[in-house]
Amino acid sequence: MIKKRFLLSTLLILLSSVFLNGCDSKQPSNSLPAQTTTKQYEKATTLHGAVSDDNGFATHGTVTATHLDGEFISTATLQDSKNYSLEIPANTRLPLLLTFSSADKESFIAVVIHPSITKYDINPLTTAIAKKAMTLGGYTDTNLRQAAETVSSMSDNAKATAGAHGNPTQRYGGWH
Repeated sequence: MIKKRFLLSTLLILLSSVFLNGCDSKQPSNSLPAQTTTKQYEKATTLHGAVSDDNGFATHGTVTATHLDGEFISTATLQDSKNYSLEIPANTRLPLLLTFSSADKESFIAVVIHPSITKYDINPLTTAIAKKAMTLGGYTDTNLRQAAETVSSMSDNAKATAGAHGNPTQRYGGWH
């Protein structure tokens, strides 16, 4: 009889602990989520690229680098050249917006999120990708990749970003 009670109480304790553990694991955690590290340029960096629209390259206008909140970082003027070059100071946090503006052309943007990439072309496709990524939740690598796949009219094979399909850092205007 004592053995039976002992077994029964042990079994009851085990079942209770399993039940309580199961319930406890579904409770929201009070711990804070892991903080993501902010990417930034550790040293002064030069960003460069070309500006184009559906009719060809832009040769006059201004390319401005700003933070998402509009804080000015740097500017460059295109003077009879399709290429721009912007100096970005050390410790500049990312993401950045590169905005092309001109009196005779519409404005375009490109998003900078990786400190290791320095070439960013600016064109209607990079603008569409940036706008779509923002609707997906903001300028993250995942959102920009998804936006590029959604917005571009590339074949499924060309959308691959690794392996035999080429260098992924040169795809989609260099935004990633």
